[in-house]
Amino acid sequence: MKTIKQVLGKSVLVAAFIAAFFVTLSCSQESDAYDSNELTGIEAKMGKDVTRPVRITLEGIDNADGPG
Repeated sequence: MKTIKQVLGKSVLVAAFIAAFFVTLSCSQESDAYDSNELTGIEAKMGKDVTRPVRITLEGIDNADGPG
């Protein structure tokens, strides 16, 4: 008769192998998700300069030990 440790250990081991299989399968180098030649036409454009006011708001209680 198998103990609970043996059953759980085997179940975890099987789950790990299944997860490793799917991760390996999904990380294949041969993917048709995109064509690398399509990425050559992308160009970065400069945006407009933006200035924003700096506003600092400090709230809370200083709970540090000592002065300050």
